Amino acid sequence: MAIQRMNKSPEEISKLSKAVQLDRVKNGSHPWQRRPDGTSQATDKVISGTHHFLKRADGTSLALDRAKNGTSPFLGASVNQKMLSAGKHSSQVIKTCPHCDKTVSAGPFAKYHGDKCKKKTT
Repeated sequence: MAIQRMNKSPEEISKLSKAVQLDRVKNGSHPWQRRPDGTSQATDKVISGTHHFLKRADGTSLALDRAKNGTSPFLGASVNQKMLSAGKHSSQVIKTCPHCDKTVSAGPFAKYHGDKCKKKTT
């Protein structure tokens, strides 16, 4: 159930959210809820090999890869400062749209330019 936040007060959003979560508990689809057999959605992900905490056969994980190359969002301000000083921070990456020839940073480019550009001809 999508909540239209523009027309709701914080109290109304809270009540709607609570109702949605209680429905999920009733239906047995809440991710933290254990089933009668003792399993959960997290258990299913571990069994299928898609849980985000699992490590690869060589002992590495996606989280470790991101920490090593400095792209983890949990590394803190020092990493951001290093990226800024090296000119590699996402706010400093500049791209030019091939359709409208505007030069913008990476964020607006991904949102408005490239394949999504208004000037793109089909």
